[in-house]
Amino acid sequence: MYETIKAKVKYELDQADFLSLTSDGWTCQHTIQSYYSLTARFVTHEFTVKHVILQVTHFPESHTGHNISKFINEALQSWEIPHEKIHAVLTDNAANVMAAIKESNLGDKHLPCLIHTLQLCIQKKIFREQRTASDTIAVFRALAGHFHHSSSAVAKLKEIQSQLKLP
Repeated sequence: MYETIKAKVKYELDQADFLSLTSDGWTCQHTIQSYYSLTARFVTHEFTVKHVILQVTHFPESHTGHNISKFINEALQSWEIPHEKIHAVLTDNAANVMAAIKESNLGDKHLPCLIHTLQLCIQKKIFREQRTASDTIAVFRALAGHFHHSSSAVAKLKEIQSQLKLP
């Protein structure tokens, strides 16, 4: 059965003019095992969009650019997919993945995932705002600590408040 389905998928891949690939790695939370996948999307001559999983592999190796590149190239070779047929490769923006795509000679076809890019921008903005709030709180704590430990500073503060007619 596997060989029959594989032959059908291979035929469809061969008939496609162009393929768009997606690749991603993840770790199963239950087993703490890493996996990596490669999928292909294409449009048939009848204008039907097809999506096939080319490979999902247990990936115990370190997720280096070289190891990911090796996984991608081996998957493409096993399906006999020439690089010329690949129109785009969609991945996240991790440095190791970008290095893998470059090492696989697919760098000119790489498209970083828009959702992942937006997520990184939002996280960076939130982190910056959290840091700004934390910095502000730290300044006020230091200021309160200064007045708590200095009676002369409290006297000067009361004098300035009186001059400015503040409570």
